[in-house]
Amino acid sequence: MPDYKINDNGESGVIPRSLTLKQYSNALSEKYMVWIQEVFASNENDFMSTDGFKAIYNRSGVSITKEQHRKIASLFKHGSANYSKALLTMQNLAQLAMLKDLTQEVDRINVAVYTGIQNQPDKELLSEHRRIQFIKAAETLRIELNSIISQAGLGQLSTANLVQ
Repeated sequence: MPDYKINDNGESGVIPRSLTLKQYSNALSEKYMVWIQEVFASNENDFMSTDGFKAIYNRSGVSITKEQHRKIASLFKHGSANYSKALLTMQNLAQLAMLKDLTQEVDRINVAVYTGIQNQPDKELLSEHRRIQFIKAAETLRIELNSIISQAGLGQLSTANLVQ
């Protein structure tokens, strides 16, 4: 969210966000890919206790089943054509988890902004102009998120598609 400041002279200004949602989503995708690689590099009996599995589940709610782990791990063992398929599946899983995580974060920010506005005791503390600025900033985050989702092309992707 941008930061809205009023200096000692009464002049107001905006300090823009230092990080776009797109930049954040790229960094988050890389994190998820590292975690997913850790999960699939571990054996079937231990993958659920890896830090990667816990991070994926705790941040996004995406859970990798034993069946999914077995299928993807076996693809890595059976040649380059299957290796490409396994890698693509892992990338899709990383992107799905990132999008779920990012959506939850944007939702939390939106709830915080709207709750903060609603909890103002009167219009003296938060002018109409500032209220509109905060609402527009929250709406802009949602628009940026929708753009990232549509660019990803994963609107209908679910974890069920990952084991086909």
